[in-house]
Amino acid sequence: MKAIQKTKSEAGAVFHDIPAPVIGDDDILVKIKAVAFCKSDVDVYEWSPLVASANYELPFTMGHEYAGEVVEVGKGAKGFEVGDQVAGETHVPCGYCHACRTGNQHICGNHMGIVGRNVHGCFAEYMRVPQVAAVKIDKKMPASHGALMESLGVALHSLQAANVSGKSVAVFGCGTIGRMTVELARILGATKIFGISTSKNKLDDALAHGADVVINNKTQNAKEIIMDETNGRGVGVGIETTGNQQVINAMIDVMEIAGTCMLYGTIDYPLTLDNFMRRVVYKELILTGIFGRLMFETWELLKDILEADRMDPSHFIGAEFPLCDYEKGVEIFQQVLGRIVLYP
Repeated sequence: MKAIQKTKSEAGAVFHDIPAPVIGDDDILVKIKAVAFCKSDVDVYEWSPLVASANYELPFTMGHEYAGEVVEVGKGAKGFEVGDQVAGETHVPCGYCHACRTGNQHICGNHMGIVGRNVHGCFAEYMRVPQVAAVKIDKKMPASHGALMESLGVALHSLQAANVSGKSVAVFGCGTIGRMTVELARILGATKIFGISTSKNKLDDALAHGADVVINNKTQNAKEIIMDETNGRGVGVGIETTGNQQVINAMIDVMEIAGTCMLYGTIDYPLTLDNFMRRVVYKELILTGIFGRLMFETWELLKDILEADRMDPSHFIGAEFPLCDYEKGVEIFQQVLGRIVLYP
């Protein structure tokens, strides 16, 4: 079968033939129908310092956002049948460590598998999926929408963790997951939603899909606008998606007392928070990160939202190519408004 693999610890990848996967008793074999190309895949392709520092064993098949059809079921894999459509969780937990047994299997503490890194990924014609990481989805859902569920789940998890219903929300960074966060915040009952970015196109899309107020950080003062719009109180929830130190500090400036700051942007440098005691400690802000999705509360809620037609993910698809044209996806990634979806 054809697959995109990382074969060397340097920039680049190889699209070539490899043997089709053989499943074990607790696995399913999935024929991939659509995959989505995200920033972390670009980081793997470019072999960023953060990726390189993980010392992943080479070669491995890239990719972690997908939808496909079950074509074989291991004898121990319960709840799946040939013909089911599935998406998949990126995190593969052990199931028996303390974290897994206390409701945190999505951040398993026992050498957790990561699809597209130390578990062979979905940028291929077929994929071996451990049962614990598979999610059955509606057969009527377009495969391209199913491939977006992993990233939609990150946005949804941040809102679940912040208990966003009835609160004002500021989303700093309106990339694809940031805009997903804006739209899902509206669905979950946020009261006033701010979208902050330096891109007019991204802000226009955020305004069209859930934001009450959008702010261009290049030309407008986010702190002045947000404090004015909240009568000087600030927002109850801040969500930071960029991993930029200046943006993180700007978010802290607009938080209400005892507000919650959610961070899921990639940070690969020592982070400095200015005047930490007065701006964070004395205000009793909650600062926390999220990594992935709750298994499987986030997935079940997201399925309910999509199956009830509460949102149409189509506008999060920025470009579509055959899998063999993945290098074009890398080339245009920064210019595309939305996920790049590839088809094997």
